[in-house]
Amino acid sequence: MYSSLLRLGAVMVMFLSTGLPEIRAQSSATRFEIGGQFSGIRADNSPGSTFFKGRPGDRLDVGGGGRFTFNLKRYVDLESELNFFREEEKFAAGATQVTFEGTKIEGVFGAKGGIRRDKFGVFGKLRPGFMHFNKDSDCPGCDIHGNYEFALDAGGVFEFYPSKRFLVRFDVGDTMIFLEEKRHIVEGFQQVFQNAQTVHKFQFSVGAGFRF
Repeated sequence: MYSSLLRLGAVMVMFLSTGLPEIRAQSSATRFEIGGQFSGIRADNSPGSTFFKGRPGDRLDVGGGGRFTFNLKRYVDLESELNFFREEEKFAAGATQVTFEGTKIEGVFGAKGGIRRDKFGVFGKLRPGFMHFNKDSDCPGCDIHGNYEFALDAGGVFEFYPSKRFLVRFDVGDTMIFLEEKRHIVEGFQQVFQNAQTVHKFQFSVGAGFRF
């Protein structure tokens, strides 16, 4: 799985690099974007979970972060994004209510491509990266100090340009997380806490940016 994704990334970079001469020719165009976003991601890692269907009572973890974009061509961009999510889940343990807190950090780097007009743009995106879990109930069997899991963000983007320098952006997509098998030693025996599986999380974000 990982080797196939790496080959896909290499082919994507080689294809997108053909746009560099066009970038040099468009000296008056904005090449970079920097911005931030508010983001929400569905908290559900049940086996066989899909983008469209989760478990009853699934919560939505909210957070946000920053984004940097390089305009490779008029219709193709390279971008990196980092998001931080805080989990707070409350459940009853007998007569006592227990609050469980954890965090998720998402980092992705990839490309988006589509149609860009003077006032708006519509794109598809494909961005591989990672999801870091720290004391998060979404990652059963993860080490208490945190685990990095491979992730892939696929979806769509709509941008609105109120001026040449500013933009408003809306993202929606499927964040796929490829969880590795988790084993721990319990009373001298190895016990599987989590089987290897791929889970799908609905994720959206609303943000703004500055182009220069």
